[in-house]
Amino acid sequence: MSNSPKIVRLFAVLPLVTLANACSNAAPPQAAPQSPRVYALMAQTTPTAVKSQASSPPPSIVKRLLETKKCPKCDLEGADLKGANLEGADLSDADLEGVNLEKANLSKADLEEADLEKASLQGANLVDADLEEASLNRANLSQANLNRAELEGAVLDRANLTRANLNQADLEGANLNATTLSGATFQGATMPDGTINK
Repeated sequence: MSNSPKIVRLFAVLPLVTLANACSNAAPPQAAPQSPRVYALMAQTTPTAVKSQASSPPPSIVKRLLETKKCPKCDLEGADLKGANLEGADLSDADLEGVNLEKANLSKADLEEADLEKASLQGANLVDADLEEASLNRANLSQANLNRAELEGAVLDRANLTRANLNQADLEGANLNATTLSGATFQGATMPDGTINK
């Protein structure tokens, strides 16, 4: 009977040793998988996404354009050129998305294949301008003067041409899908189907 306390103490220690060994042999916890929402947020912070948020071009590019009137293939996205005199300017294949060209003088300007999506051209002078195959999706051309402008193959999807002057303009092959044409004039203009409006 004198050995019973030692036996009790031995059995009391054994469960603790067994528990410690079980914990040391347990597999390390696995990291929880990323949810689709997390991956989507990571994708939004890539350099490409940051670049698309650029608000305006460097002032040096705008200055060069205003001084030389030559800036083909320039990136002018978001520039403020309201009221600028760009008569005869070469802006062919330039990125002019979202540019403010309200009341600007673009007569005889070369805007062939330029990207003018969502640009503001309200009241702009585009007489004799070359806009062949230009992208004018959702552009505001209300009250713009497009007399004799070349718009062959231009895309004017959802553009606003309210009260615009398109007399004698060439619109052959142009895309006028969902374009607002309220009050616009087309006297002597070549229409998208090739017919001449009288």
